[in-house]
Order: sequence, then C-alpha cells, then structure tokens
Amino acid sequence: MTPDTAQMYARIYAQSLEIRIVEERVLELRRLDQIAGSVHTCVGQEVVPAAVASLLDDRDRISSTYRGHGWAIASGIPTEAVVAEIMGKATGINGGRAGSAYMNSYAHGFIGENSIVGAGTPIAVGVAMGLVAAGTGGVSVVSIGDGATNQGAVHEAIVFAIARRLPVIFVCENNTWSEMTPITETVPHTSLAERAQGYGMAADSVQGTDIDAVLAATSVAIARARAGEGPTFLEIHVPRLLGHYNADIEHYRSDEDRAAHRARDPLAALASLMRSRDLISAEGLAEIHRQVESKVEAAEAAAVAAPTPNPATAADHVISLSAGTTQGALPLTGTEMAYGLAVNKALIEEMAARPNLISFGEDIGVAGGTFGVTRNIPRKHFMLTRSLFVSQHDLRAGAWPSQYLSQ
Repeated sequence: MTPDTAQMYARIYAQSLEIRIVEERVLELRRLDQIAGSVHTCVGQEVVPAAVASLLDDRDRISSTYRGHGWAIASGIPTEAVVAEIMGKATGINGGRAGSAYMNSYAHGFIGENSIVGAGTPIAVGVAMGLVAAGTGGVSVVSIGDGATNQGAVHEAIVFAIARRLPVIFVCENNTWSEMTPITETVPHTSLAERAQGYGMAADSVQGTDIDAVLAATSVAIARARAGEGPTFLEIHVPRLLGHYNADIEHYRSDEDRAAHRARDPLAALASLMRSRDLISAEGLAEIHRQVESKVEAAEAAAVAAPTPNPATAADHVISLSAGTTQGALPLTGTEMAYGLAVNKALIEEMAARPNLISFGEDIGVAGGTFGVTRNIPRKHFMLTRSLFVSQHDLRAGAWPSQYLSQ
C-alpha cells in the first residue's frame, strides 16, 4: 500500500463518517420537530457514495434515490447547505424548496434525488445522452435500492442504455430490504447482478465491507463507460442498520436480522482494515473523528440558526422568465382547443425556437405518435431549425447523435 492509498482510504473513511454523523443528527432534528415530513437516511450505506464519488471527476454526474443525503455530500455540496436544505431553511442548497428527498445541485454535478422508486434511472440515461453529445467523456452514475430493480422504469432505462451503449453506471445498494419486504421474496432465484447480466449487460456484485472490491469494480465500470463500451450494473451489498424511514419501528423484522446487519457495518470494517494494514494509527482515526464531529456540529448550528425562506418568494422558480415576459397571474382568456392539439402547437413553437430540443418516442416521426401530438413537426420544422427529432426508425438505424449534430 502506498501513501496515496492511505490518503485515499482516509478521505473515504472521513467522508463516510461525516455522512453517518449528519444522518444521525438529521434523525435527532426530526425527532425534535425541527424537520418536517419523512426522512430516509442511508445509515449503513455511507461507504458506497463516498467510494464511488472518489473516483469521479468534474465531467461526471450523479443521480440518486430519495435516500440520497450521502450522495449529495459525496458530490461536494457543503455540509451546512445539505443540513439546512433538509431543515427547509433559506440557506439550504435549494433554498429550502427541496427538503430531504429532492435535493439537487447542478453546480456540483448532482442531478438530484427522486422520491419515486427507480425514477432516477431514466433521468440518468437522459443525462448520459447529453454527456455523449457534449463529447466530454463524462459518466452518469445513478443509485437505486434493491427493490427498485422490480420497477418498470428501471428495466426501460437499462434496455435503452444498452441499446445506445450509454455511459451509465447503475449502482444498486442492496440492503436486502425493499422498504418492508425482503428482496428474496420477489427475486428468489438469482442475484441482482446476474439478473442484470441477463440483459447482455456488464454487471458485478461486491460486498460494501470490502473497500478494495468496491473501488476496483467501480474503476472498471468507469473505464468501460469512458471508452464507449456501454453501461454497467454494480450490485453493492450493504447492511440496513435502521428502518426504512424515521418513524419505521420495523415490527416486520427479526432481532436476528438486525444483529446480522449490525455486524456488517462497512464503516467499522473500513476502520478495521485501515488499522490492520497500518494505513492509519489509532490516533489518526481519533483525529478524523474529532475533525468530522466538529465540522458537522458547526454545520448543524449554522443550519439551525438560519432563517426560513421568505413566503413572498414562494412563486420564484416555478417558471423561467425570459426577455419580454412579466411574472403574474396566468391569463384567463385565450383560444380553446383539445389538449392534444395544444401539446402539438407547443411542440411546434418550441422546436422552431430551440434548435437543441430533442424528442424521443415510438412512431413519433411517422404517424405523430399514438395521439398525434407530434404530427407535422418533422416536415415543418426539422430541417429548418436543426432540432433533433428522433423516431423509432432513427433509433434502430443508430442515427443519433452524429448524423443530426453535423447538420
């Protein structure tokens, strides 16, 4: 092991510990009613975002589930801004508008959380398409839980990513519990990585307690994505040390299962590994704890003291104002038309005005789609505006993106 390795493991440990302490403080703040609504923490899974993000760079983007506080911190969002956002404070990274489950920051490459199970995967696929078009070699990473692998959107995202050889890494944090149902009750016959391989997709399965394996598997996935070799599914086994959300008393779970998961704490395993390999001293570990605890304490204090958002700004960011547009009440008069025709008219106007607009769909370039909402758009505006209008035929022919971007 080199000094660089020791430093890398120390950074991963410090960030994992920071995430753990933040999550514990968030739960306490929720208990004191200083946070509204449900809170879903990643206690027991912290090493995954810390390790994966340590191998990414500014070209890359991260999307996560609603259990995404750890991914937000690993993306580089300041701790105070994360805690303040969860508390709904004006100093939060989204001004208190996103809360616990919808945090995002494009400035930090964090596309954001999503409260709909598995819904981050098609978003991540769209992000990957943008990265390919930009030509930066960027990678789109998306985290999901084991239960999300049974969602239709996840299957569609995987199929599309494979078909387009997109640079997506699907990180499945398998804690064996799909909310309140064991994953073995819905997928009893195979591992989730083997299931992903059934698509003809690269996949790997590693233990979250084995930091070497996590880093190695992630490195291979990133290299494949940057080389244009397509997506990878990483199944990382982690424990669930707490319930599904803050008020979950886990009446459905046995004491034996809880104990087995506590024995697999990746944070403790990483500390033990570092000590066993002489990568850090006991004093060094203690210093990391002191620094991290002090950092989180200061962040929490600042977030608690921060103001709540000004109610007068509640309508801000609901629409994007452009030149010549004044914010105000929506008009109550206008031309009445069928909903489908209104969508068609809006698409025609937008494609005429925005040459970078992309529309994907089955049969949209031939019959205008099942409901005709894309009818006439290619003939009227495709060649004129260089808008990227991709039909099912175009996708099969592999025409996107170079053929259109060169026009």
